[in-house]
Amino acid sequence: MTRVPRRTAAGKAEATDQFNINVFINCPFDAGYLRFFKAIIFTVHYLGFIPRSALESANANETRIAKIKRIISECGFGLHDISRVGTPPRFNMPFELGVDIGACEFGGERFQHKSLLILDTVPYRFHRTISDISGQDPSIYQASTQGIITAVRNWLHQYVNTLPVGASDITKAFRSFTLAEPKLRKKLRLDDGTDFNFRDFSALVRIWLEETR
Repeated sequence: MTRVPRRTAAGKAEATDQFNINVFINCPFDAGYLRFFKAIIFTVHYLGFIPRSALESANANETRIAKIKRIISECGFGLHDISRVGTPPRFNMPFELGVDIGACEFGGERFQHKSLLILDTVPYRFHRTISDISGQDPSIYQASTQGIITAVRNWLHQYVNTLPVGASDITKAFRSFTLAEPKLRKKLRLDDGTDFNFRDFSALVRIWLEETR
């Protein structure tokens, strides 16, 4: 990347071109993956970046693929979890990864320095399912929350001009936030979170970090 986010002592990203701090998150949206999705969002915010997702907006006048392409075009970072290869397998994640790789290859100078993270839970499985990305080995998080926080932290922290923050510290902070979330929702008069709302959760993380740092 040609521009890295710098954070103040409070840990906030300075005002800059948001392309250079936007992180597109391409992952499963089902209940079984939710704890990992939340951990990703938290880690992205913790390091001073902005998480982006297809769940951030609903507009019947915009097709899903048009929205995905638009968000990808606005993000200097792309996170892609290709682990969902069960029965039935989910092909949306590899497809969106392909769109992002295409942006890097054919999107012009602005996109040539995009940074991508590919995630999986099992080593070398991608050789059987999406062998075209050989040479771009995924980070393996072994289906653990700490594992996925570590993978995201190790990827993004190389673009942050601050002293290193360990994955264990981010994991502890995420656990503290999880315990505080119900009370914070009540304070802000939000629903109980039974139905996940990306924008609400992202705002909660941001507010909690601002209040606790």
